[in-house]
Amino acid sequence: MNAFYHRDYQQREPIEIRIYPNSIIFINQGGPDRSIQLQAFNTGLVRSRRYRNRRLGEFLKELELTEGRATGIPTIHKALKDNGSPEPRFNSDDNRTFFEVELFIHPTFIQKPLLTIDISSVVWDLQGINTLLDKILLLSGYDNEGGIVSGIAGGIAELTLVTDNQVFDIIKQIDRDIVGGIAGGIASGIAEKVIQILKLALSPKSRKELLEGILIVNNANNFENYIQPLEGINWLTMTIPHKPTSPNQKYLTTLKGRLVLEILKHKIK
Repeated sequence: MNAFYHRDYQQREPIEIRIYPNSIIFINQGGPDRSIQLQAFNTGLVRSRRYRNRRLGEFLKELELTEGRATGIPTIHKALKDNGSPEPRFNSDDNRTFFEVELFIHPTFIQKPLLTIDISSVVWDLQGINTLLDKILLLSGYDNEGGIVSGIAGGIAELTLVTDNQVFDIIKQIDRDIVGGIAGGIASGIAEKVIQILKLALSPKSRKELLEGILIVNNANNFENYIQPLEGINWLTMTIPHKPTSPNQKYLTTLKGRLVLEILKHKIK
């Protein structure tokens, strides 16, 4: 809609929409007003001193198709950020004869080759499974310390959504039969109570909530046997990592822990 609103109708060339595998490009004839620096589009702070096609803008505003308040560019930036998409790219020339906007594909939808993972020699215990997960994260391009662990202070709800999207992306990169084989190994190699803890901690839970949630007593011995080992291999993380003994301390399932749960959904029956 912005392309039709702001184009230069003295130019005969049509609006172009070019669709590529990893982006969509909108090209408009008649670039932005010279009073606006191109860098302003990248920051989202666009304030024009002059407006093109005022009557058309008033008409579109009456139809509630535009706001008419120079909110288009900030809206684009916000929508892409909220969606987890890359920043847009804006381009023009010195004479402002055209304006180009490129929107890039969300990273989740980029086609990636399937990972080559040999599970024939995996030891199916907690440490062996953890070593396999580290390898999968490395091959898929995700940091072992990434996701929730590296940004716990940035907002748990938003981070868990991002981490869950990362899990789905990783699963897509692994052959279905291999995922099924890994699921079988995990199911046979770790205790059911470990799985229960990971599920409980998909949202923040206190030590008491986790231990009583798997029907055992909340004491130091059970904490050392069930929670600390998962924290040590980064399947669980503290929500207040800089204050381990805080009375408000809770635990949250990390990228690796969530990957375990997602893989188990693919167990071959």
